[in-house]
Amino acid sequence: MIKIITGLFFLLTSSLLAQEQTVGFKLNDSTTLSFTTKPFDPSHKKFQYYDETHPYSIDGKPIFGTDANMPKHELVKAILQINETEYNLQVDTMYDPGIEKENMHRFKIIKTGPMLSLKARFSDGAGGYLAEWVIIIGGKSIRTMLTNDELAYSYFADY
Repeated sequence: MIKIITGLFFLLTSSLLAQEQTVGFKLNDSTTLSFTTKPFDPSHKKFQYYDETHPYSIDGKPIFGTDANMPKHELVKAILQINETEYNLQVDTMYDPGIEKENMHRFKIIKTGPMLSLKARFSDGAGGYLAEWVIIIGGKSIRTMLTNDELAYSYFADY
């Protein structure tokens, strides 16, 4: 009986975990960046729409990553690892990021004294957006920018 319950738990856990997908990039010899996405589940969410068909907020927060459509994927975790230290990056309200191994050029890290700046461009086609995090080495990280303003792309033009 215990083997049956353990087997069912493994199947259910594997099935849930199989929905998540993690893509990682090696930015340099000591730094990796990984993103985990999962299919977007609209149940138990509150949406606001304009013209009754185009969502612009989920649970009262703006949607980044869609072109006025329902998101297909949700970014659930981002981790920047430098040597043995991991920094969890804020990813709420980030959808349909279009992260694939071929898109490594969309991420740039800049060191300024004891701090790092991580700049990122996300898109799966329409609905592109930009994010920036500041990381204090040995400390914490904070997302300092999340925008889909096309004028902000000039801020990221150096990469």
